[in-house]
Parts: sequence; structure tokens; C-alpha cells
Amino acid sequence: MSLVIHKNTMMQYALIYLMLILNQSHIQRIFIGPSAGVSLTIIFFLLAYLIFCHRHRAANGMLFCLFILLSVVFIRFTQGGIGLGFCYEIILKVLIVYAAILSNPQKFMTRFIKVVVVFAVISIFGWIQQIVGLDLMSKLAPAYRDYSTQYSWVNGYRIERPLYVHGILLYTTSDWEPMRNVGIFTEPGIYQMILNTALCVLLFFADKVHIKEKTKKRYTVILVLTVLTTQSTTGYFAIAFLFLCSLLFDKSAHSGQKKNIITFIVAGVTVLAGDFLFRGEDSLFYKAIISKVFSEGTFSITESTGIYRMAGIGMAIKAMIENPFGLGVDKWDIFKAQSLVGTVGGFPFVLGAVLGVIPLAITLIWIFSPLKYIKKNVIGIIVIVFLYFNTSLAQTSAFYPTLIMLPIYFSIMKSNHVYKCDLEKEK
Repeated sequence: MSLVIHKNTMMQYALIYLMLILNQSHIQRIFIGPSAGVSLTIIFFLLAYLIFCHRHRAANGMLFCLFILLSVVFIRFTQGGIGLGFCYEIILKVLIVYAAILSNPQKFMTRFIKVVVVFAVISIFGWIQQIVGLDLMSKLAPAYRDYSTQYSWVNGYRIERPLYVHGILLYTTSDWEPMRNVGIFTEPGIYQMILNTALCVLLFFADKVHIKEKTKKRYTVILVLTVLTTQSTTGYFAIAFLFLCSLLFDKSAHSGQKKNIITFIVAGVTVLAGDFLFRGEDSLFYKAIISKVFSEGTFSITESTGIYRMAGIGMAIKAMIENPFGLGVDKWDIFKAQSLVGTVGGFPFVLGAVLGVIPLAITLIWIFSPLKYIKKNVIGIIVIVFLYFNTSLAQTSAFYPTLIMLPIYFSIMKSNHVYKCDLEKEK
């Protein structure tokens, strides 16, 4: 018996891994983001691959990248400085999604799910050893200086302490999130996005994943458990929305799937309730939900980090109203500094503040227009839109590869017959 690994298979898995990395991982933040040379080199190779191998099927994405580039040039001439990093980061994220999918569209979703599940399993074991105090990553893996700094006041002086991460390829621990599962990403809110996207596929687009039903169930259990370990409020809202939509509105979901979801919900609630009863304010539920959305017993979306995210959205909308043709990055940084509480997140409105209302509108149309190809799956469309805004409004990009992956996938797959020749080649 011989093991045969096709070059196409290896390449697609490599591209999927790179796609995950570009969802704000520590690898991206430490090695790719700060270096224009690295980013532009990756863009060059992705463009070359798409032009020579898939230029017709990737034309829509490359035209959109050209539009972003022209919008940045326009702002550069009308408003002054705009960071080139803002431009090539968007282009890089769009191109990697097209490259990862087009390397084998029929098998992409199955392989994407498998990669996410493998990383989920690794992260669960990593998280367990972390919370029991083994702290193996800091003992065995090299430390990398992250672009974050912790500030504290001692005897009237402000002390700055650089923060480090340990292990970046398969699992990461950090100085600032030692008890939360972040996978290889910079924060739990990013990791939950990847996990919930995979769950979305398994629940609402299971026909795109070519694995056994028992395996799908097992994968679902793993993903649910991993979301719980992230302790992400955004992630908990997302998984609750996914389950409720599948239970109440998804007519295509069979009775077995709904029973499984009810089982997951009961098990999840039991675990969270037991953890809360035993650990109180140190529990997952208290830290991820109660402390984030309740203030002195009253519901409040501005509690904890919520106030900074609401400020980010508010300042971005205000900037668009006052400057509909865009401010550029430099002036936007000055504008948002007017917020008395600071700002976090606010995308995709920040895109409108930087580039203008028209580029924002075109971007949203470009992202969501492919959903017309699944118009019969209304609940699937609603879930995709919810997941997009649930994460993007709280984070720092409107173009995380995983967020735009599903619309691009459906755009590419709208004409499956085009890929018959690709399947014949693989045989």
C-alpha cells in the first residue's frame, strides 16, 4: 500500500493555512504585517498564480482589488497620506481567499473544515494544559515580542512592559490572555470567527462537506467545545444564533440534526452553569457574558469593552456624515482620537470613514451580492450576514478572509460545470 499525495492537495492545504494565518494571527502581526516587502511578495505570487491558472474565475476579485487601489490613490491625492498597509492588507486578504478556493473548489470546503478541526483539537489540549498550570508553551516554545505593551503605574511613574507570545505555528499562549483559548490568533474574538464559520458550514451548508455524517457530528462537538474555551462574548452570541436559527427556521435540517443541537445546547448550558456555580466570578459565563453585558444588574452593551466598540462605530459614522468622500488613514486617526473613551472596532464603517461612503457601499455590494446564488437558502443568507457584522463591528477589519470566504465560495461555485475538467485531472 502506497501513500499518494497530489501536489494540488498539498498546495490547497498550504493556501488554507495561509488564509487562516491572515485572519490576524500572531504570525501575521509579527512577521507579515510590519513588512511591506513580505506582504507585497505574497501578493505578487498570489496574483501570478491567479492570472496564469484561474484568471477568468478570479477576475471579479482582481477587479475589486484594483478598485480598492484606485480608491486609495484618490484619497491620497485629495486628503493626503494614507497608509499603504491599509491597501495591500485588503488586497492580500481578498487574493488569498480566491487562491485557496480555486486551487480545488470541489474539495475546498471539506479541507477547510478538516484544517479548522485539527487546529481546534490542538488548541483544546493546549488550553487544558494551560489552565492546569503546566504552561508548556512558555517552557518549550520560543518567545516572540508582540506589538503590544502593558502599562502600569508604580510610585507615580508609568511603567511599560513589552508583551510576548510563545509558539505561533500551531498554538499560542500570550502574556495577556493566559487562561483563554486563542489558537494561533491575537485574541479570542478572532478565533471564534473561524470556529463559528466552520460551524455555519456544517449546520447550513453540510452538502458542501464530503465526509460521513458521524464525522460531521464529531466535528461539530469539537468546534462547539472550542468556542466555549475561547470565552468570547461575540463567539457565544454567534453560536447561540446559529443553533437557534437551525432549530427554529432551518427546514432542511433533519430531526437527527435538531436532536444533536438540543443535546449540544443542554450540555453547554450544563457546563457553563456548573462552572458558574463552582467558580462564580472566575467562571467562563461570568467573564464572557455577565461582566460584558451587565452593569450593576442592568443590561448594558457599553459595559466592559463594549463602550469602546460602540465609540468606534459612532465615530466612524460621524466621520462618514461629515466627510462622505473619505478622510484617509492619517486624518481618521486624528478624528477618532476625539472620542473621550477611546475606540475599538467599528468596521466596516471605518472603511467608509477612510475611503468614503461610495467605496463602502461598493464593498458591501461586492461582499454580499454572491449570496443571490443561494437565494433558496434564506436562513443561510441571514446567518452569513449576521456572522459578518457580529465580528467585523467588534474587530479591526472588514476583510478577514474567513468573513468573506463564504460569499466568494458561492460566487465561484455558481457554475460547477466549469470544474469538470479539474476533477478529471485529479483522477
